[in-house]
Amino acid sequence: MPKKVQIPDEIRLIYDQGSIKGHGSIIEICSDEELFLSFSESLKNGPGIYRNGLGPPWMEVIGQPGKITTNDREQRWASWFIDKASKRISIDHWYDGTRGDTPNHNVDEWRKHIQQLSFHTGDFERAYGKLYEIVGQQGAGDLTMNDWNVAFVKSWQTSDNPELTRHVPDLLFLLEEPLWLRSYTCLTKRRGNKVSIEEGVRFSHVPDFRIFIGDSDITDEVELAISGRQVIRDGEVVDFIDKINVL
Repeated sequence: MPKKVQIPDEIRLIYDQGSIKGHGSIIEICSDEELFLSFSESLKNGPGIYRNGLGPPWMEVIGQPGKITTNDREQRWASWFIDKASKRISIDHWYDGTRGDTPNHNVDEWRKHIQQLSFHTGDFERAYGKLYEIVGQQGAGDLTMNDWNVAFVKSWQTSDNPELTRHVPDLLFLLEEPLWLRSYTCLTKRRGNKVSIEEGVRFSHVPDFRIFIGDSDITDEVELAISGRQVIRDGEVVDFIDKINVL
């Protein structure tokens, strides 16, 4: 794990406000804490969001080929809720009629759709029961929506048996992501809850989902690897200006 460094007040504040309880560090993990990735299962490969700097971001309308949308609500269609409370609030919001229609969905479609959506904490708790207690959550909103954001995962969501005990690899990436050309910096969790930042990570999806560091196939030992923007590099907080270029 990276060495512990002084965390700027604004970063510490965000973490403290978002945490139920726990260790209090965004860099280190306690020996009794473990990382998991939960994802919206119908959005493993996008759709992606696109920008040209000339107007608002756009993406395809899910389930309506040939249409695009700039509506921020429609761009989150099929995204799971964080917990039961956030789902209840959203349902109430739509049922009281304050939201109304969006460009490609009417209010009745929204109401039905929201009722059917899962929420992350609920699925996690159903999978693991009392084995784990959730002490904090961190969003990864760029994942499956932006290029350079890829995740390799073996978890309850990728199990191939009803008991959720046999976890097979899965890969979350945009279909247009040129995996064969790129190497990534990833937050990685190996067997035994060994967490590290790994550079030079590569992914393969043909003929099956695999993960490499250099020429070494580490698929069997990795439970989770996710790329994205770094907050910490070499034990130091990344300068805010540099974040737009940090992967």
